[in-house]
Amino acid sequence: MILTTKFLILLLFTSQYSDFETNCIEHFIETDRGNIETSLPEKVRSELKLIYDSPIGIKIHQACITKKKKFRLIAVEPFYAFTADEDNWIYYTEDVKKWYQNKLQEMTLPEGANLDTATLGTLLAHEIGHTPLGRTAFNLPAIDPMMHSISSEGELITVFSRQKIEAEEIRATRLFENVFRKFIGIALRRSYYRANDVMN
Repeated sequence: MILTTKFLILLLFTSQYSDFETNCIEHFIETDRGNIETSLPEKVRSELKLIYDSPIGIKIHQACITKKKKFRLIAVEPFYAFTADEDNWIYYTEDVKKWYQNKLQEMTLPEGANLDTATLGTLLAHEIGHTPLGRTAFNLPAIDPMMHSISSEGELITVFSRQKIEAEEIRATRLFENVFRKFIGIALRRSYYRANDVMN
């Protein structure tokens, strides 16, 4: 049997992505009975294939292999979506439009923020940047979101640092989300929830 070059290239790409999914991804759905492991939805798989094929894909795959850990994607209600934690959990929803509507109710976005341009892929790429595996891909240190100081009485005071949180968000935007945005040919973000955030 003779295989065409086009078919061989397609087979090679599919095989490499398949390895990425095997090595890097677990998928769950949040239910009243707890998190249930399920197969990856096709829409999510399509976006992950794009992320894998982008300039950040191989580095992310290598991080999974090096650390012998996986991203655990969990489908949740839109209000709780698009956050990540230190255990490589990424909380997401396929309903990006509903997530955006909730975001508008939750906070006042400045004029020209243009976050309605977000896609499932851009949001997943961004959240990957917040995980330990994402940091490993670029040898990045964790940014502690807390600021620690000592009171005049000698007690330790710990509060959230808005500046540190923004630095973490800008890093995930620049190194992950914007690289993916450029790859799929959509406008880049220049900031995080600021006026004229997304460049048109």
